[in-house]
Amino acid sequence: MPQARSPEEGQRPPAGDKLANGIRNNKVAWNLASRLYRLEGFRKSEVAAYLQKNNDFSRAVAEEYLSFFQFGGQSLDRALRSFLQALVLSGETQERERILYQFSRRFHHCNLGVFPSVDSVHTLTCAIMLLNTDLHGQNIGKSMSCQEFITNLNGLRDGGNFPKELLKALYWSIRSEKLEWAVDEEDAAASWRSTACGRSTWSTRKPATRPTWSCWWPACTAPPMLWTCGRSSWGGKLEALRSPSSA
Repeated sequence: MPQARSPEEGQRPPAGDKLANGIRNNKVAWNLASRLYRLEGFRKSEVAAYLQKNNDFSRAVAEEYLSFFQFGGQSLDRALRSFLQALVLSGETQERERILYQFSRRFHHCNLGVFPSVDSVHTLTCAIMLLNTDLHGQNIGKSMSCQEFITNLNGLRDGGNFPKELLKALYWSIRSEKLEWAVDEEDAAASWRSTACGRSTWSTRKPATRPTWSCWWPACTAPPMLWTCGRSSWGGKLEALRSPSSA
């Protein structure tokens, strides 16, 4: 993780919808973002709450927080892996999508010319998350093939296609090594103790058939998310995911 800049000392703002009354304050936002990045007085499970609200201040904190990540020269899957280790991606679907959109903005900024737009990065980021669950989740049936992954993304690169070699590389990266979600040490220890005693700490849901392009979120943080993906209507679902800030 790159070295964080030293923030000025300040009081920790309250969590929730009333973060600084939703008013953008770049100095306060940067100070808070720096502390969140360094986990200075915060746990990984507390970070997302400050980044995901639909107001100017929360967006400013998210932008400043992502500015500490240096994704230049990294592949999208590598950058996503490092980002998912930094915080527990919790909250409602729209709230999580706002954070992923900020991740996409930062990756695009660090790698200008690799993708035509932030939307194209966000589309592919969502596809990677969905692919991860298709390959490594508890879905019934045959997992998605590389060719199906490529076909499902046809026309979703701002109306064009992503390079096939890029999609192949991403597919085999995720197939070879699943995405890992960040957890707090305390939560991991509690989960281990409960599992050892024979009690499941989170519930799973197995679809009766191949799932459609939809995502659902368990109430717990371990694992922080479970995406389900199908093989039809990718375009419509990804279009719906590409405007999290307006939700």
